[in-house]
Amino acid sequence: LIRGPALCPSMHQSAFQQATGEAKYYDDLPLVQGELFIFMVTSTRVHAKIIKIDPSEPLKMPGVVTFVSAGDVPGANRRLWFNNPEELFAEEEVLCVGQIIGAVVAESREQARRAAQKVRVTYQDLQPVFFTIEDAIKHKSYFEPKRKVERGDVDEALKNAEHILEG
Repeated sequence: LIRGPALCPSMHQSAFQQATGEAKYYDDLPLVQGELFIFMVTSTRVHAKIIKIDPSEPLKMPGVVTFVSAGDVPGANRRLWFNNPEELFAEEEVLCVGQIIGAVVAESREQARRAAQKVRVTYQDLQPVFFTIEDAIKHKSYFEPKRKVERGDVDEALKNAEHILEG
């Protein structure tokens, strides 16, 4: 019989507040004077080169403070994530629908959302585009490198493990 804390049910810290309606959520908090809101501008293309980003129309809208993109990031727009470089804002190319290209900052959530929809992004579609996992496998298109989190001597631990689950 397997025993341990992972198999024992426990109530998380905010469960009581959530169940009784007393939990405080972001939307429940009063506004702070001068508070600004941000809404992301994301890619509408699967795989494309970014030709131009034009925030001129939304910048004229009431309540819109600014638009930020890769060129506005102080320092580097890229960082290493598991030794794989990733961009905060897509700069030259998008690899999926929903990839973040920029952000609109405004005086209200709704103003930021509406303005973000008005940012014009001109793309040049790139090939190949895969819509199914089967297509990607057929063309040997994989996300590389594989991300692993290892600590200690994994091979030794597996060799001495009482149970190994695979699949």
